[in-house]
Order: sequence, then structure tokens, then C-alpha cells
Amino acid sequence: MQIDDRLDQPIIVEEMAAALGCSKFYFLREFKKLTGQTPYQHLLEKRLERAQAMLAQGETNIFTTALAVGFSDQSHFTRAFKKRFGTTPGKLNR
Repeated sequence: MQIDDRLDQPIIVEEMAAALGCSKFYFLREFKKLTGQTPYQHLLEKRLERAQAMLAQGETNIFTTALAVGFSDQSHFTRAFKKRFGTTPGKLNR
């Protein structure tokens, strides 16, 4: 399972652990050891990076981008984007 290939879908920690044949708790501990992030933080970072690239290309609007990278609503996407990049996706999309 490649996280990058499934950014637009819900990703469940139990599924990732099962794919590797380990327990959820072992997976969480080892993932953090290897990446320095929790799976959720890593997934959020990947989603925001892809969204930034999509918006920079100017081929999509904010709502469509939010859905394409796995956010269920534009408000959550905008808050996360601003927290990560210091600007709103609307300012980047101009």
C-alpha cells in the first residue's frame, strides 16, 4: 500500500498494519521511529504538498483540490493549509 497513491481515500492505520503483518501499536511506534511523524501527520503533510502543487498549476479550484487530496470539506483543508504554509489556498490560487 502506497500512501501517496491513496491520498484521496481514507487511510486506516489498522489497514496499514495488517498489510505489513503487524499490530497497530507496533506499526505506530515503528512508523514514528522511522519518519519522526505519526501516520496521520505524514498523511496530512503529503496531502497538503500535493494540494499546493495542484493549486500552483492553477488548473483546479480550492474545493476540487480539497476533495482530490482527501479532505472532506474545504474549511478543514483551508485551516490545515494555512497552518502548514502560512497562507490560504485562495491566495496561492490567484
